[in-house]
Amino acid sequence: MKNMNSEERLKEESYKDFFLFIQTLFPVIEPEERIELRFIKMGLEPRQRFYPDIESIRRDCKHIFSMKEIYNIYIGCCLRMGESGRKENIYNMSCLWVDKDNELNQEEEKFLKEYSPTIEIDSGTFGHKHFFWCLKNYVFVECESKRMKAEAYNKKLAKILNADEKATDLARILRPPQTLNHKGKTEVKLVKCEPSRKYNLEDFNFSKWGSFLENKKIQTTQPKAPWITSFLKDGIGEGQRNDTIFKYACYLRNKGISADIALEQIKLAAKKCDPPLGGEEAARCFQSAYSYEQGEIGSLSIVVDNMSLTVVADKILINVNYYFPLTTIISPETRTKKLPPFLSLPVFSCIIFSVRRTLVIIDF
Repeated sequence: MKNMNSEERLKEESYKDFFLFIQTLFPVIEPEERIELRFIKMGLEPRQRFYPDIESIRRDCKHIFSMKEIYNIYIGCCLRMGESGRKENIYNMSCLWVDKDNELNQEEEKFLKEYSPTIEIDSGTFGHKHFFWCLKNYVFVECESKRMKAEAYNKKLAKILNADEKATDLARILRPPQTLNHKGKTEVKLVKCEPSRKYNLEDFNFSKWGSFLENKKIQTTQPKAPWITSFLKDGIGEGQRNDTIFKYACYLRNKGISADIALEQIKLAAKKCDPPLGGEEAARCFQSAYSYEQGEIGSLSIVVDNMSLTVVADKILINVNYYFPLTTIISPETRTKKLPPFLSLPVFSCIIFSVRRTLVIIDF
């Protein structure tokens, strides 16, 4: 470590878990590569910052951590080539990872005992963990075929550990320690970090866990909701175009489709509208949906348009003519107030209201 003045030493001590995590994740950074930090807050434009090395993050850490009271802060799991968070800008993979949103069972604990992660992070929600297995040598992923092979390792890990299979892409961002999870206003914590514990890809003997993987066969496709099939085939008429494009963008976001691919799909769908929706307007609908952290939109969105309420879940579309004052929903007592039956189901994690094109999100 370079010589540091007293202020820099204080920063290093105050955020030691944050820096230990980054140094362990990226021990070597090539001159063209960047560490991406992304700042996401519902209702605000996401922000991205790219750093050429640990020292530049250290110099900027006062600003970074001043933003944690407002933004959810994320870090790219892979280094970026230049200042872009797209998969195409990733040429090296320094680790494998999973984003686990449930508690471990005995089989999963057995796997983690055999393949102990280099890094374990408590992401700030009960039972939710990020696991990282750092690699002895970076894996070059300079072309799409190599990227797919690298991602296949993450997918197998996610399947074995019953983790989020959507969080296996190379462009993935996850929470670094000592930031704030705004869902519960809880700190993200570094549970374990063993920089010397590293693996080769060949060390992961997935064939040994073949029966376990077979029982949890990876589902690469899911049937589309009927309304989406109809929309993609026949388009939609004027007056419903923006809301439908937005709902379709939410659907793609929830399925873990990368932003660049989703934008192209949305533009194609917009051309089928009657009359076609312009590219700039379609892009705004896309941006509205993709500006939220995945999971904050959840599996349910509710769009309010005058007296009409539209409920959109993964596989259903229900139009309900029902009116209620927004204060009934937007209140501290939301969890205990008696709501209409279709708003009271326990599977609903949050509600998204679009009122005069202003989004209000209520977490349940």
